[in-house]
Amino acid sequence: MTENMHSAYHESEGLARFKSCTPVTPDATPELQHIAQNRHAWLDRIRDSFPFIVGGRLTTADIWPGVSLDFAVAAGQLFDRATPSVASWFARITA
Repeated sequence: MTENMHSAYHESEGLARFKSCTPVTPDATPELQHIAQNRHAWLDRIRDSFPFIVGGRLTTADIWPGVSLDFAVAAGQLFDRATPSVASWFARITA
């Protein structure tokens, strides 16, 4: 999930910054965004009633994707808030 969000940023909004130092393929942006959205939907399906990804407490399993998603949203990447479990988890960890 996080790799595709970052790659989509490199290939689109971050293109001017990264094109001189890393191989970029702007045509890949829609597919990378689609994969990231698919991973959000997957996480939404597997999450159960716990407030965090692996249970009742905040762990690194929440922090890494939370920070990555926060960056992606700030950078203009897509975040499908129609995934209710992921949307509520994201709101909880960024509160």
